[in-house]
Amino acid sequence: MMELGNLRQKDILTVMEIAIILEIGRNSAYKLVKEQPFPVKTIGKKKVIPASTFFEWLNNGQNEAIDW
Repeated sequence: MMELGNLRQKDILTVMEIAIILEIGRNSAYKLVKEQPFPVKTIGKKKVIPASTFFEWLNNGQNEAIDW
């Protein structure tokens, strides 16, 4: 499994890497990505997220709860 420190050094994150960072399940990570509080790019069937905008959202985002 990839360590969190290594994930912070990447330019692009996958949905599964976001799940690892947030300590949530795969389904919850896909739901979060579907809400798109940060930019998401689709390459074929794979969704990728620019790491800089994800971490900016994570560190500076509003104190908003996400309900599913």
